[in-house]
Amino acid sequence: MCDASINDALPPPRRKLVPGMCIKCKVTKPSISIRRTLYCKDCFVKASIVKFRAALTKSRKRVELPQTKVMVALSGGAASSAMLKLTADFMNMERKGTDAEPPFTGVVVGHVDESCLFPGSQEDEICTIAAESGLPYFKVALEDVFAPGEGQLALLELVKASIAPGAALDQFCARLVEPAQTDSHADQLKALFAGLTSATDKEDMLEIVKTALIMRLARNLECGAVLLGDSATRTAVKVMALTGHGRGLSLPLEAGTESQWFHGVVVVRPMRDFVVKEIA
Repeated sequence: MCDASINDALPPPRRKLVPGMCIKCKVTKPSISIRRTLYCKDCFVKASIVKFRAALTKSRKRVELPQTKVMVALSGGAASSAMLKLTADFMNMERKGTDAEPPFTGVVVGHVDESCLFPGSQEDEICTIAAESGLPYFKVALEDVFAPGEGQLALLELVKASIAPGAALDQFCARLVEPAQTDSHADQLKALFAGLTSATDKEDMLEIVKTALIMRLARNLECGAVLLGDSATRTAVKVMALTGHGRGLSLPLEAGTESQWFHGVVVVRPMRDFVVKEIA
């Protein structure tokens, strides 16, 4: 009797590894190697879906995010495209018991059109990706950052938090607050980036402008959260770059899994546990 009770209390034995076979199903030869782990294609896709759902669920619990409408920020890259597909599948999955209700009241797709600065951008392909998801698609142009509205104050705050104090910061703020009335929004945007002397400053300013537009679009659509497709690889690069530029204080905002820095909108990065190799 004692031996039986002890055996019942022990955890079930782990399944043995089969050399040369997938670590999950153990009957198919592996075709993908991730973090020294071998998967077949089907098992890898299933494992990725489970990991994404777990990351999204944990983020919702940590920030105590209620049922609300969310916006998936789509840039057209591999990470954001994969995130859009996983989010659509997550909303359409069958649920039982306590998980019978969908996690969000609705999902929309938001995109920032960069064709003003980059004429060769693949806007048609991005529209196709959004259409294939079956979710409502909304787009805002990069030059719309100069459109009047409350979003301009948020942009100004982002600029002050991201650019080192000095003459350059004063010039950018003056251009944002009092833009030339004779120029179009596209001309004002091009003049803003023409005044930047280094590629690093231009890249930082582009991220600031895109973030401000995404947040503005989310508020206009009454979304309580925005999903960003920052992968683990991109997050690692961002951490090193921000630390090297002396901007370590902004790491929780720009590299955290969740961020409540933006008023009324929660930023969630559910792809943060995926490396570029997994997404590709």
